[in-house]
Amino acid sequence: MIENLKTLGYEGRIIPINPRYESILGYPCYPSLRDVPKEIEIDCAAIVLGVNQVVPVLEEAGKRGVRGAWAFASGFAETGDEGAKLQKELRKVA
Repeated sequence: MIENLKTLGYEGRIIPINPRYESILGYPCYPSLRDVPKEIEIDCAAIVLGVNQVVPVLEEAGKRGVRGAWAFASGFAETGDEGAKLQKELRKVA
């Protein structure tokens, strides 16, 4: 994701979130959105996690004041009834 943004010429600030790393590709990394200092504004969150982590991260993003988000995950309505329930929950949070 970060390499793609750089390759495409993205000039905005990139803030990786991952509890396992202190930095990713030279960018300081935070364990969660809650740990990003409040003075750092976050416009959009790219959620690249398993389907069961999408809704909790989206909720955290909302609490943090993030105004946009997208998730790259499968396992929602396209997988059946359980996925459809999760997708409905996702819509409520969004």
